[in-house]
Amino acid sequence: MAITKIQCLNEAHTGNPAAHLKNALSYIQNPEKTEENVMVGSINCLPDTAFEQMMDTKVTFGKTNKRQGYHIIISFAPGEATEEQALDIVARFAQEYLKDKYEAVYAVHNDKKHMHGHIVFNSVSFETGMKHECKKGEWKHRMQPITNRLCKEYGLSIVPAEYVKEPKNLSRKEWEREQCFRKMILADAEFCQSQAGSFDHFIFLMKRIGYQFEYGKYLSVKVPGGKWYHELDKLDERFSKEKFRFYLDMPFSRPRFVVGNTVAIHKRGITDFQMKYYRRIYQARMVEQRRFDKHSAYLAKELERMKQLQEQYLFLVNNNIKTVEGLVTYQVLGERDVEKISERQQELYQQNRARKRSCKTEEDIRDYQIWHMGVQAELDELKAEKKALNKNLRIAEGCVEEYKKFSMLDFSTSEDEIRNSIEVPEYPYAEEKNIALSVNDAVSDMEDISVMNESEDYDISLGAEVCEQISAEDTMDATVGDASEANNVEKYVGDRPDDKGSYEAYKKMTPMEKAQMHGFRELNSYDTVRSVVQMKFLDMGHIADVDELLEETDLIYKGMCELVVKNKTEEVLDEIKQRGIAFDDLPVIEKARMLQFQPDNNSYNIQLYSAVCKVCGVDTSDEDKIFEDYQAIYEKTLEMEQERVIERKDGDRERAR
Repeated sequence: MAITKIQCLNEAHTGNPAAHLKNALSYIQNPEKTEENVMVGSINCLPDTAFEQMMDTKVTFGKTNKRQGYHIIISFAPGEATEEQALDIVARFAQEYLKDKYEAVYAVHNDKKHMHGHIVFNSVSFETGMKHECKKGEWKHRMQPITNRLCKEYGLSIVPAEYVKEPKNLSRKEWEREQCFRKMILADAEFCQSQAGSFDHFIFLMKRIGYQFEYGKYLSVKVPGGKWYHELDKLDERFSKEKFRFYLDMPFSRPRFVVGNTVAIHKRGITDFQMKYYRRIYQARMVEQRRFDKHSAYLAKELERMKQLQEQYLFLVNNNIKTVEGLVTYQVLGERDVEKISERQQELYQQNRARKRSCKTEEDIRDYQIWHMGVQAELDELKAEKKALNKNLRIAEGCVEEYKKFSMLDFSTSEDEIRNSIEVPEYPYAEEKNIALSVNDAVSDMEDISVMNESEDYDISLGAEVCEQISAEDTMDATVGDASEANNVEKYVGDRPDDKGSYEAYKKMTPMEKAQMHGFRELNSYDTVRSVVQMKFLDMGHIADVDELLEETDLIYKGMCELVVKNKTEEVLDEIKQRGIAFDDLPVIEKARMLQFQPDNNSYNIQLYSAVCKVCGVDTSDEDKIFEDYQAIYEKTLEMEQERVIERKDGDRERAR
């Protein structure tokens, strides 16, 4: 049995940068350990002049710094291999592994109880000028298998396939992928937090996308198939236990993306071949947009490839490659250009070696230095041109590999339109806690309502998804709302009692009592509440700083929501009693008309729905039924809102005529 190890010979910090390489070559050729160098051999160099030849190669290609070489050790079990067998295995290993591209010296030592061989080779290839790259998995998938096969030919035992454990460290590529996943997790977490009405709702949305949570830890998330769990509170402080609730309680701070007066831009001049690559980008974008029903976390690696797909598409368009034949032609011509550049480089390298060795006097050295400056400039240009060509050829090769997949995929001719909003599944189920038949009990328990049982699995059938649609007309509402903000404030200030009261008595009131005192009978914007609170403080002669003002505004905003929920619940209960029909038996459109959900305030919607279910005695044991009912009400509310906007738009057009 032989075990293979590899060591890097890095640049020395002081003195000769290649000192480690030189010392390694001297060590493996120790006459006392190699039977007076009988068990020493070399590839592409002479053992005695190996170091000088390796350094000439480094100087020729301008790569004299950083990693200088590699040292491979092949150790046999005690008494298992003879000197001749060990030398043959080491020599054949060096030939097969290095593929005649590097200068190398190998030797077998017999000074220990076990036979062992050494291979020291240059880090720079004398053929290509490229440095040897020891990739992740090189030992497991390439080096040790060669040793096993050679040992098997001699009847020696081999290292079993289970010789390595799963490594904890990641390769550079895997590490960069995890960083990309980290950004993806953070972006999805911020979005889910902005849409959630409770902490459980947030967990539900993240699991709906497909993320996995580490058991027993606070918000530790990873992508399916990923290596690491990422703790959200360390990615952003908004997910900490102290601040998470703040973002849930502030629905008015959620971003709203409004697009109006859109102009359709038709893509012209794109061939069917180019369109296939564009469609892959489009489909990846659709997965990102419809993340909840597509479970985008499971496709994280595909989403990561969106940049690569975009690069391929732009490469085809910028180089006017319209067909498969054009792509193959580009590859052939590009490879020829690279070959011509390589030939010119080799010609200059040979001239450089010849002129350098022909220098005999100081005048010859000066002439060589002047000539070398001009040649070096040409070499730099050739190197940059070759690098750009190789990059394009790699992209072209990626296009070819991507094209091979097209024949196996059935692309639909009609794609869904990418929307400006994302379908977000609602989280309607409220856990039963001390079910009361009175409205007051329902409202007082509102903050204790858990939106979903934690003991239940979240992978439930969602049916139709919720899409938060904000139209350009809604933007006009917001603009008009800003213009009428002062009128709203004046209305609530005018409704206040003349008795200004004392600040001490005011502070003893509950948030709902304060909201009722200010006359908040319907939901108002946060700015309106803040302005009313500010006016109240001025009337009482109390000077409040910014923190106190915002804290008081938050409390009254919550009290306003509770008050509106209480009043709306009473209205629904009265209407149901008058009609003599159970809430469960009402059609969806009637429920939507009664509840009047807010499209952009999930927290309020959940509170209202939970309160109505309690006071109406709705059986909440069937989670699927409750969810379907809530989902249908919410979607019907959006439909009614869209119809209202369309009617108003048509009315504006009629008046404009």
